[in-house]
Amino acid sequence: MKKTLEGENRWRLILEKLKSKFEKFIEKSFGLLDQNCKGFLTIDDMRTFLNSMELFPTSQEMEILYSRLDPYNEGIISLKDYARVIEN
Repeated sequence: MKKTLEGENRWRLILEKLKSKFEKFIEKSFGLLDQNCKGFLTIDDMRTFLNSMELFPTSQEMEILYSRLDPYNEGIISLKDYARVIEN
């Protein structure tokens, strides 16, 4: 029984470390998009990034993407909303 508990504790520790690394990855990628260090993203930030990746989305595609990233129609994308979309 003791080995099982040790194994479960180790597994939880591994999951916590993975989650921490993934959260740091999300924060880092958000920071790359937020080149002016505003603390939020705009539709122009997203368009600039996607264009730099040679994706060139249409206006309609940008509206769809932005509606998913800005579900409350605030005009900005927070780190929290960005993370929610990236994680799903």
